[in-house]
Amino acid sequence: MDIRWFNIDKEQYHTKMVLLQKENESVIIGGSSNFTRRNLDDFNLDASIKITASNQTAIAEDVNLYFEKIWNNEDGMYTHLLDEYEDDLSFWKPLVFRLQQWFYVTTY
Repeated sequence: MDIRWFNIDKEQYHTKMVLLQKENESVIIGGSSNFTRRNLDDFNLDASIKITASNQTAIAEDVNLYFEKIWNNEDGMYTHLLDEYEDDLSFWKPLVFRLQQWFYVTTY
C-alpha cells in the first residue's frame, strides 16, 4: 500500500471521503464522519452517504480526478511521500498516544 502525507502547516487535511475503485464500479463514502475508531465505533454518530456507481459516471470520474490531482500534486503541492514526514518515535510519543486513546481525549 502506498501512503502519502497531506502537505499541511498548522491545519488538518479534512476531506472526509473514501474512494474504493473496483474494476467496473466505484464506491464513494463521504459525509461528516472522521474515519477514526472514535467516530466509526458509534462514539460519534455523524452523517454519511455511500454511492456505488459505474466508473464511467460523472460522479465516479469527478471523484477519481480529485484523488489523482491531490495524489499527483497537479496544480499545487498537496501531498508528500511517506518517508519525507515519517520519523522515529521517541519512547514518549506512543505512550502519550495510547493514554489519549484509553481516556478518549483524542480526535483520532
